[in-house]
Amino acid sequence: MLKLHHLNNSRSTRIIWLLEELGVDYELVSYQRQADKLAPAALKKAHPLGRAPILEDEQDGEHISLAESGAIIEYLIETYDHSGTLRPNPGTKAWRDTIFWLHFAEGSAMPPLVMQLVFSEINNRAPKLMRFMTKAISKQVRQSFIKPNIQNNLVLIEQTLSHNAWFAGDKLTGADIQMSFVIEALAVRADEFDMPHALAWLDKVRARKAYQNALEKGGALKLG
Repeated sequence: MLKLHHLNNSRSTRIIWLLEELGVDYELVSYQRQADKLAPAALKKAHPLGRAPILEDEQDGEHISLAESGAIIEYLIETYDHSGTLRPNPGTKAWRDTIFWLHFAEGSAMPPLVMQLVFSEINNRAPKLMRFMTKAISKQVRQSFIKPNIQNNLVLIEQTLSHNAWFAGDKLTGADIQMSFVIEALAVRADEFDMPHALAWLDKVRARKAYQNALEKGGALKLG
């Protein structure tokens, strides 16, 4: 049976969603973040990286252990999407778009969002005597570097979803699974950015029973 190692309030929620969409049997092993918001050391027993998601499977007597959301999504769709609904035919525009968004999510979209989180934490973790300085530095970096990069990514996302029902066309694909955490993270900053198409897309995602099941089993996302 498939086994997914899941960390609360993390990107591994989207793998639960995919498993629910696929309708396969799986075991969910959940971990809770520590007080410092990092993953517990116990995750290293499942994979040397010690980060979620981690997927385990057995195929033809071989034990498979995979990390990284994009790799896990591709593996699960390739191996378990027997109806072929989540992966467009190779060589088509929808297939190329799916591959692009699978990589864009972690390669371009998440880095500035993670930096936003890191710089918002600087003041909380800096010594009290230095907070006046770290606050000024944090504000400057966020305004001059992080926010423009997020905005640039949003322009492409909005353009795409203005004429596509889903990221790779008119059907849900692995691209949407991968991009879900990105849009959830952006949604908590909706007062800072103009993102009507992304929010409309997120409403459709949240309305799916498989997504609702994922949040019920893996815990709600609290990204604010």
